[in-house]
Amino acid sequence: MSRLFFRPSFRSLTIGLLLGSCSLGLAAKPSPVDKRVAQVQKAIAAYQSGDYEKTRSILLPLVEKDQLKDYRSRDYLLFALGDSEALLSVESDAPSLCQAAVAHLKAVESVPESPLTMQARARQADCLRILGKRSDAEQAYRSVIASGKSSIDLGTTRFRLANLLVPSDGKQGQEARQLLRKLYIDHPLHPMAELALQKLKELDQEAKLDAQEHLDRAKNLLSGRRWSEAVSVLQGLPPDLGPALRDEVDYWLGTTFYRMRRNYGGAAQLLLTVAKRLKGDRQADAMFHGARALSRADRDDEAIIGYRDMLSQHPHSRYSAEASFLIGWLEYNRSRHKEAIANLEEMLRRYSSGPFAEEARWYIGWSRYLLGDYAGAIASFENVAKRPGLTGSKGLYWSGVAQLRLGKQSEGNAVLRKLAEREPLSYYGMLSRVRLRDAGQKVPLYIDPARQSPDGLPEWKLPLDKQVQDDDKLRRPQELLQFGMKAEAGQELSRVESSLMKTYGGGRALPVLFSLYHRAESFRRPHLLSEVHGSAALRKDPHAVKEARPYWEAMYPLAYRSLIEKYAPSGDNPPRYLYSIMQKESAYNPYDVSYADAIGLLQMIPPTSRRVAAHIGRAYTDDVLYDPDGNIQFGAWYIGRLLKKFKGQVALGAGSFNAGPRAMTRWLGRNGDRPLDEFVELCPYSQTREYMKKLLGIYAHYVYLWDKEEYLPSLQIDKEYLTTDGIDY
Repeated sequence: MSRLFFRPSFRSLTIGLLLGSCSLGLAAKPSPVDKRVAQVQKAIAAYQSGDYEKTRSILLPLVEKDQLKDYRSRDYLLFALGDSEALLSVESDAPSLCQAAVAHLKAVESVPESPLTMQARARQADCLRILGKRSDAEQAYRSVIASGKSSIDLGTTRFRLANLLVPSDGKQGQEARQLLRKLYIDHPLHPMAELALQKLKELDQEAKLDAQEHLDRAKNLLSGRRWSEAVSVLQGLPPDLGPALRDEVDYWLGTTFYRMRRNYGGAAQLLLTVAKRLKGDRQADAMFHGARALSRADRDDEAIIGYRDMLSQHPHSRYSAEASFLIGWLEYNRSRHKEAIANLEEMLRRYSSGPFAEEARWYIGWSRYLLGDYAGAIASFENVAKRPGLTGSKGLYWSGVAQLRLGKQSEGNAVLRKLAEREPLSYYGMLSRVRLRDAGQKVPLYIDPARQSPDGLPEWKLPLDKQVQDDDKLRRPQELLQFGMKAEAGQELSRVESSLMKTYGGGRALPVLFSLYHRAESFRRPHLLSEVHGSAALRKDPHAVKEARPYWEAMYPLAYRSLIEKYAPSGDNPPRYLYSIMQKESAYNPYDVSYADAIGLLQMIPPTSRRVAAHIGRAYTDDVLYDPDGNIQFGAWYIGRLLKKFKGQVALGAGSFNAGPRAMTRWLGRNGDRPLDEFVELCPYSQTREYMKKLLGIYAHYVYLWDKEEYLPSLQIDKEYLTTDGIDY
């Protein structure tokens, strides 16, 4: 009998999290309620560790005595019991346990608004299938598939349903084959995809995928970032396909080469060749990305020709403004600043609005600045300064610096002072403060009196609002926290947060939500809530305005503090550095995966982690980076060593983590004699350039909030770096 497949998402999310504890009181004799809570805690700890016999031995008497009825979160406990019984029934081949599991899993559905209804139904279907209740199992499987719930493993559900249908001939047999085919083609990364193909061949020895199905599977592999597998499928197709299908295959093969970032020359050849046979938007897409591939292969002259060809044929495509901008940018990147200005001005004449127009205005000003035409640069910078956010701050800062270059000290310092007072801890605000400090003009942090006053903030009660805490909607997450089910508590909080804010207002509800989320070790959600709802509070001084501090602590939390403090010393990391990297990389999401296959809290990539494993004495496995403990251990050693390699300079250490130490070494050789602000702007990788800026701002906020200190980087770069530390990857 095969092992049951289903694992509820609320269990899988607890990987790597420490079990929570709750206060059971100080009375000499615990009350019956306290004893019951302690029992449930033991049961959940056993369930999370895979001890299903112990889980059942604790929970079953509580259910039989009806001692869980007053728990709002009893559906989680019933599911743990039913799931344990289902697994035990397979191990012991005991139908009675399977019958008990069905009863307890059905009871889950009786809990109003339970998020576990479909998980419980999927598990019931497995048990019903084992018990030989084919019709009931089929109905349950179909119900689960029809729900489309993202929390359900629908691929395995389809596989189970197909297995249930295959004894039948005719319509049901055909449906089974379609389910298996769909699983293999549409979900090629599913662990049962290969089993589905094997089963399909067992049912029909003549079963073969046609070329279109292979192509569809390759595209799904591509969307899952399985580049090599997608290439293997595409290159395995026969060359004698029809012209239209052959062009599709070549287009997607070129696109795969481009996205995998390892064969830009091959990508360019395929895309530009097939583009000649394509039409419309697809042709423009192939021409544009073919030209981009040429530029990334350092064939800039050919890339510029490619962009011009695309613009001549598709002047109004969705890529046209970007292509026109990139012609100028490539000239800028080769230090041909006069040519860059001419091309970017031509771009603005053709495409005067949109994000690439704003980029063009910036690079026109920056190119003039680098040519020494500071007066001409100021006009462009002042135009950029009208934009919101970091872009506007960039324009304002460099207009002030350009004034200083012209010898207009009073005017330049006035601009920098304005920025330093407006954004004291932003990247450009810090640079302004550094330049003013070096000119002998100190600007105290939060000099604006409005930043020292709670005016404009929503009122809330200190300490946490008891009425909000006692709201009935919070009973489920609070119970789950008490039981040690932190990830589940975080999910329940996300279900009720909008209702609480609507009832009490953000000023009262958010601090309570922040507190509960942090108890649940769910740091991403409060960070996002603070970012969206706390803009006014985040402009206040957290050491002067008590109403602002909860928003600051939600925005800049000491996330996974015990793990950070445990592993940070292995890389000699400064106290707040890893928290800053964590926010920038994943916003505290341990399950985050980037387009480049960087994984987890600190976005470590597998190849680097395999090398790190030998240094930290911990084996690398495919799942270790999803575990906060493993991710932080691997990341702390590597990230700290990179920072040390570049002499503790936060901008350089962070930039080398983003782009790689070899790239940072090249840039230091080219521009390391320049001041930090110019060095960062000259970074050729836009992602790394903005990464360094944002990371420095995050780090400054962390240092001010938790250490009440002002962090200011030095404009003077130490371009010497350690060459004997073995960190060159």
